[in-house]
Amino acid sequence: MKRSKLLTRVLVVMLLISLSGVSAFADVVAPVVEEPAVVEEPAVVEETAPAEEPVLLDEPVAEPEVSYLRFDVGSDLVFVAEDGVIVSVTTELEMNPEEPAALVEEPAALVEEPVAPVEEPAAPVEEPAAEPAEEPAEPAEEPAEPAEEPAEPAEEPAEPVEEPVAPADPYAEYIGLSVTEGIDLLLASGDFEGPIELDIFANSEMAESLMTMLEEGYAELLKLQAVALDSDNPNAERFLNAAIYRITPGKMNLLDKLGAFLEDEEMDYASWSVLSVKEIQSMTKSNRTTVQSAVKKKVKSNNGKAKTK
Repeated sequence: MKRSKLLTRVLVVMLLISLSGVSAFADVVAPVVEEPAVVEEPAVVEETAPAEEPVLLDEPVAEPEVSYLRFDVGSDLVFVAEDGVIVSVTTELEMNPEEPAALVEEPAALVEEPVAPVEEPAAPVEEPAAEPAEEPAEPAEEPAEPAEEPAEPAEEPAEPVEEPVAPADPYAEYIGLSVTEGIDLLLASGDFEGPIELDIFANSEMAESLMTMLEEGYAELLKLQAVALDSDNPNAERFLNAAIYRITPGKMNLLDKLGAFLEDEEMDYASWSVLSVKEIQSMTKSNRTTVQSAVKKKVKSNNGKAKTK
């Protein structure tokens, strides 16, 4: 009996121990492995290029209004003004100066240096077979010293010649002044008797503006005449030339008739303008006769050729 009780107790103890072990294992909770969270990449925001500002085209720069004011002060004095400001002063009226064409320098041809010939190595010099029997004799006399020392140069070199200095512009003080300031300076620089003749050559609007301005302040000092360079009058060129050469439009008409029988290189209105009306008419008649006879001769020659054919 005691043995069976003992076995029963052992079995109970073993059962309890096994149960306690199972419960102990049951209490241990396996760690939960967390899956890594998916990191969302930030959406790429496309940067929009800033709207291009409209490119403003450069406005065309207005060309300055050029005017020419010719004063008769014993000789011609011409103010060249741009928008009423004097930019140059000359003694000749040149409204269409021709600029010389720039000379284009051609590149110099490359000079080829001559190639030096390749020298072949010289043949070896053969040594003399036998040495000289006698040594060369010493010179009997020493060379004489020079009798006279070289003479010093008599004259010192001449000093370099100074280059001529360009003369200063006598009208530099007028540059940059307004037209009225230039006229005041001109009137103050000399004692002129009577009103000065002033011819204004400009586009019609500028010519009218200058005339109005100068008539108010210089009516008693200046004798004004305005010539429009942009006139639509069919006789505008004749009136312009008449003003340039200081003759009447009628006399300019006679010069045009004289020039009609000549080549361009033969025309010399500046010289013809001082001729009398009778002299101009006589030259015109003579040239007309010469031209007509030359034309008749040419026609006759052409007719003769046609007959021979």
